[in-house]
Parts: sequence; structure tokens; C-alpha cells
Amino acid sequence: MREVGEVDAIFLFDVLLHQVDPDWDRILEMYAPHTKSFIIYNQQWIGPGRNVRLLDLGEEEYFKNAPTLPTEGPYIGLINKLEEKHPDHNKKWKDVHHIWQWGITDMDLISKLDSIGFKLKYMSQAGKSTHLKNFSDHMFVFTKN
Repeated sequence: MREVGEVDAIFLFDVLLHQVDPDWDRILEMYAPHTKSFIIYNQQWIGPGRNVRLLDLGEEEYFKNAPTLPTEGPYIGLINKLEEKHPDHNKKWKDVHHIWQWGITDMDLISKLDSIGFKLKYMSQAGKSTHLKNFSDHMFVFTKN
């Protein structure tokens, strides 16, 4: 943020569900002091419960809830190498942004932004962009109180 400084809005398009170490909620905390607004387009968790780290569901449920097959790109052998260091990042495979990490509920996203001083001004469902029954595309605009 040092190079950019203060901005009117931060636009997060398909970003939060990939964030881990720091997690999605910490990313919002880090950017909050530097913006007046957040514009967020994210695949939101509409499945059971609250936020879920998809990898915690186990291999079968993970691949039922991620828009990929275990035979594609960075997902090949993923479950067996979660604790191994990724060759291009200084992180374990389970903590890289290349893979789907989170199912974030609307309630938890709204609550998090409220807790750091942002109010929901607009919210809309954009429909289903994938075959995933537990996700729906949602748009949000939050402004600083």
C-alpha cells in the first residue's frame, strides 16, 4: 500500500476466496485504513454453516466444492502435498492462493466489514456462474462510516 497510498475504493474481484496466510478477513483489515470503500465480487458460500476453509472438508468434499477436478493444474495431487513447500512460494501448498481456499458467507463478510468501520451500501446476487451448489456469485459495496 505504500506505493499507492490512499485510494477511494478497493475492488476485489474473485480475490477473497483465495486468500490464506493472511486469510481473507485479515486482507480486509490490512486495506481498510487506506480506502473509503470496498467493492467486492466474490463467490459466496451458501452451503451449510458459516465460513469454511474448504481444505478442512477433506478431499471428496473439497472437490465437490471447488470448481475444478483433482486432475487439473495446481490441483494435481494437492491433498497429498498440502504440507509440502510450494516450489514458487515460500509457503506450504495448503497456503497458496492458486487454489480455492474459503467458503465465505454473506453474514460473515458483512459482519467483518462492519467491525472494521464499513457499512453495506449495496448487495446483489449475480447468480450461479459454476456448477457448484454451495456457491453463488454476489456483489457488494461497502463505504466507511
